[in-house]
Amino acid sequence: MFYTIDRFEGEYAVLEDDSENRIIIKKALLPKEAGESDVLESDGESYTVNTEETEKRRQAVTEMLRRMGL
Repeated sequence: MFYTIDRFEGEYAVLEDDSENRIIIKKALLPKEAGESDVLESDGESYTVNTEETEKRRQAVTEMLRRMGL
């Protein structure tokens, strides 16, 4: 399952899954390099940044904004 980092609130991270469900976890459980809008994968015990999926989604958003003239 993929999660996107929505935002950080102090020592917590707000993650959103592909069904738009949100969970809040301790920021310490994430990789040090994880940042807002990064896509994460979880094996149930830990989280890893999926750089390929993150870039794919960023490009899709950029293209959508370009088509909208923004």
